[in-house]
Amino acid sequence: MRTVVRSVAQWGLAIAMVAASTLVRANEPQAAEIKKPGQWDASAVYLWPGPTDIADAPQGPRIATVRSPDGKFALRVNENELAIDGPKGATVARKLDIDDLAEVSWGPDSREFAVTASDGGWVGTWAVTVYAVESTGVRKYDVSQPIAARFQARKGGCDEIPNVAAAGWLAPDVLLIVAEAPPHSSCKDMGAIRGYELSVRDGKIRREYNSSQLAANFGNRLGERLQGR
Repeated sequence: MRTVVRSVAQWGLAIAMVAASTLVRANEPQAAEIKKPGQWDASAVYLWPGPTDIADAPQGPRIATVRSPDGKFALRVNENELAIDGPKGATVARKLDIDDLAEVSWGPDSREFAVTASDGGWVGTWAVTVYAVESTGVRKYDVSQPIAARFQARKGGCDEIPNVAAAGWLAPDVLLIVAEAPPHSSCKDMGAIRGYELSVRDGKIRREYNSSQLAANFGNRLGERLQGR
């Protein structure tokens, strides 16, 4: 009898352990929901679900939610679409297209966010777009063009389109942006970078930094891709 009781108790304990393990796994965040820091901006959220499938394509579905600092807005990324939810889950505007390789960061006033994305692969071409949430919807600012033009005016650079990426918000409407010479052999200054403070709404460049100044002033803000430059 004692053997039977002991066996029943052990069986019950095993069932409880399996149930607890299942509950823990159910509560674990899926790979796509784990918030990874940005590759360019350490405070951004890198929208990468996990291992690669083929080349630079994500393996499995990509689903992520990135909330604004004040908690009133949320960016919902589902595969290659980005939706903007306002208070009480109301949709602010139509869904936006977003590339596989991308990261997003909210401005400190929770009224604008930057999307840095590549339409190719890891090497590039990367570009940054800012969206401002307004009462009538969302206003789009293509901030890559003035940065790329300034970067291309440097001496000794290659003629290829540079990678342009957000590297962190410095204040509402003021974004730190980095331009990078594509890191491949056709550029004699491959991988060279410069930083720029940009007023988003008027498109004016307020300051420019070389790589040393960028590291000295904003080293803790820069993402993994920019570390050690």
